[in-house]
Amino acid sequence: MDETQTTFPQPGKFKLSQRSLSRLAGVHPDLLAVTHYAIRITSVDFGIPEDGGVRTAYRQMQLVSDGKSKTRDSRHLTGHAVDIYAYVNGAASWAVQDVMAVHRAFVRASEELGVGLRWGGDWDGDGVTEKGENDYVHHELPKRFYGPDAIVTRPARSKLAIEFLLLVNG
Repeated sequence: MDETQTTFPQPGKFKLSQRSLSRLAGVHPDLLAVTHYAIRITSVDFGIPEDGGVRTAYRQMQLVSDGKSKTRDSRHLTGHAVDIYAYVNGAASWAVQDVMAVHRAFVRASEELGVGLRWGGDWDGDGVTEKGENDYVHHELPKRFYGPDAIVTRPARSKLAIEFLLLVNG
């Protein structure tokens, strides 16, 4: 094997369903790569809920009105956020211990692919979950790298993420 070639994990025991894949349509390639990588390495199966990928402004306003979201300026509007649920014993689970197992896979995937990640369970990134930091299912690309005021603005920042997506998509 060529020493410069990157080795990615082989598909694990879980895979994203067609429904979850369709809900990832329009998500930024780096976050898409993290999600595909995470499903290969997770210890707990997961999926993408109905509003877990890209949302319209109208849908986001409905979620705010219903108390299911706190902001109209969601990263879901631009494809820079993904929500997940754990899938345990044949059913969706939002139990903290199940969702945290999936979150650990997202953290490892983002680190191994070189993609910055911001998590709803620790918005300020200080390693402590404080009041208001309880959106454990939410993962997003940070605005400082992916947004109108980003330090670096590119369609995709991570070369490894692009390589991995090419592998996944054959």
